[in-house]
Amino acid sequence: MPMSTIELTWGIISIIALLLSLAAVIVISMIIHSNKTRESEGKYRLLFDRVLAPIILIDEECRIVSVNQAACSLFEFNEKELSGLYVEELIPKERWPKFKNEILKCLVSDMDYHGEITLIGKNSKVLQTEIEATIHKTNGSKYLLASFRDIGAHKQAEEAFKEKNAALNEVLAFLEEEKLKFKRQIADTIDQVIAPILSKLVKDDGTVSSNHLNALQDGLSGLALEAGGMLHTYGRLTPREMEICNLLKSGATSKEVAEALDISILTVNKHRERIRKKLVLVKKDVNLSTFLRQN
Repeated sequence: MPMSTIELTWGIISIIALLLSLAAVIVISMIIHSNKTRESEGKYRLLFDRVLAPIILIDEECRIVSVNQAACSLFEFNEKELSGLYVEELIPKERWPKFKNEILKCLVSDMDYHGEITLIGKNSKVLQTEIEATIHKTNGSKYLLASFRDIGAHKQAEEAFKEKNAALNEVLAFLEEEKLKFKRQIADTIDQVIAPILSKLVKDDGTVSSNHLNALQDGLSGLALEAGGMLHTYGRLTPREMEICNLLKSGATSKEVAEALDISILTVNKHRERIRKKLVLVKKDVNLSTFLRQN
């Protein structure tokens, strides 16, 4: 029996109502999923920002997609200024081609990367860093997740150590030279003074010549004075004072000594005063550098 117009109308209305219900369920599911996604992204972002190491996310076009707060602090830019920049803008021009090849190689071959790299921060500040990078895949796209460690202070400490080590080697070489000089002085005194006296000390009759005995005593006293002078001059100086003496002896000014030893000029002057006191040069019109070169 054919359906009436009213029955047909109610059937259509029922189908429409069912479709609207299904649509509502789909929309609500999408809203719930969206909220969960936003919540998940929020948690991810919170963790991302709380990582102490500077991190940047680089896409396949070598553009910065995201940064954390530590990266902002390293470069001294805010997040808005860094996001969207091409990595090329943070690398010295002469080093960019090589680093670009490394980035692209990692993205193409899913390789990790580790090395040292020079970066440029705000106001052209040069940053010496160590980089650890790994591939991060999401939504069908590849990114390079790069973390950095500022090694500028480590490099400076390394250079300072090398300089101090070089200064110490100079001091040791200076002491060795002085020791050899002292040995030669003793040998010369023995050859030129002591030995001739000893050869004439005993007379032909077996008796001892009083004159030569006195001369021998004088010669030995002079030899002792030479040794004592050496000890008196350098024996009481500290290693740092020896470093300063060595630099002054080579003609360095107080400013140059301060720069070489990474100390203030005031500290150098205090050391100079103590050195003059130990060398008994206080209130004497004697230039310390000249005295050190002559002795």
